[in-house]
Amino acid sequence: MNFFKRTPAAKPVWWSSFFLSFFASVGVFFAPSATQSSVNTGKTTNHSVEEIFLPAGFDDNDDVVVMVYGVYDMSCEEMVSHSYEIDDSNNVIYLDSKKVVHEAKQDCTENFEPFYKEYNLGTLPAAEYKVVARGDSPVVDTLQVQASRIQDRDRFDYPEMVEIRIALKATGRASLYLDVPLENSCQRLQSVSVQRRSSNFWEVYPIMSQTQRGDCEKGLLIQTKEVDLGEIPIDTHIFYIRTKQGESNFYFEALI
Repeated sequence: MNFFKRTPAAKPVWWSSFFLSFFASVGVFFAPSATQSSVNTGKTTNHSVEEIFLPAGFDDNDDVVVMVYGVYDMSCEEMVSHSYEIDDSNNVIYLDSKKVVHEAKQDCTENFEPFYKEYNLGTLPAAEYKVVARGDSPVVDTLQVQASRIQDRDRFDYPEMVEIRIALKATGRASLYLDVPLENSCQRLQSVSVQRRSSNFWEVYPIMSQTQRGDCEKGLLIQTKEVDLGEIPIDTHIFYIRTKQGESNFYFEALI
């Protein structure tokens, strides 16, 4: 069996210290990296997650990213590491979230804390993969990676980066605002495709266009686009944003 472990590739992080402080204040925990460790004073085991977030539309020249969501009991459990393994022979991806159950603390007070963990799997051959988040109650889903139509290029022209925010209007409907830096005065945000995958998980595909003119001026230009999300629950929403050169990012936005 061709079975091995990959080290997640480094990728840009768009969190500011303000956002990290905000999520800590509302009780959202960002899982430690696979290299982070803790003093093990109890039993280490796989922790069952609640949900896997699998974006669609990956090609075999894209960096594939997935995310898991779970909760743990802070009073007697500690999340210590996250890793993944890929069984190439059977096209299975295993996600592991390790926790320590502190044996000295025999009574858990059910002080639950949510956590999110993003896994960057790098490029994968075109195939259908089974994704398994291991634990006492495994979560299983399917990931489809397609063959790229154009070698070393995106299928569409995506922006370099995007900043987003959501707002609740007086009508009870929510709007998503995208701020997209433009490379020059001839570039435009042509369209935005938004797909809702669950109650709080969204995929966003901003498509750019470039007018072929000789008088395009370079400079810092920002185009803002509003997208109506309809009536959505008051919650922390996860937005998967596709960007240029096979890159993508997860953003967390709280609708309050």
